[in-house]
Amino acid sequence: MCSSDLAQSPEHGVLLNNVAWLLLTERGDAARALPLIHRAVWSLGPDRAVLDTKGLILLASDRPADAIRALETLRPDGEETAVDWLHLAAACRAAGRGKDADFALQQARSKGLKDLSPYDQRLLESAAGR
Repeated sequence: MCSSDLAQSPEHGVLLNNVAWLLLTERGDAARALPLIHRAVWSLGPDRAVLDTKGLILLASDRPADAIRALETLRPDGEETAVDWLHLAAACRAAGRGKDADFALQQARSKGLKDLSPYDQRLLESAAGR
């Protein structure tokens, strides 16, 4: 899983983000993904994809308040996608912020939730409180 590439280029932020994402979504291994995403943030700065991945890893690490902080940084630029809002809704629901979760889920639906990955399908169920 790209480990030889990672060893050859340990500070390549895009690769670090992608490996962290795969560890989380395909293997459910947030513990191994977390240090990689920290290195990706250090390498790339406040990149949208990296902050989204970081938020999801924090959410999977049972740190919903930290996940919300990471995911909320995606909002000010006006480029939020339906999936950005979905991820924020799931984090808010996990943090017990029901009204915020409902608002974020409404925003996600208004932007058109479609073609979701299996991982995002599961997040949609948790964001909806199912």
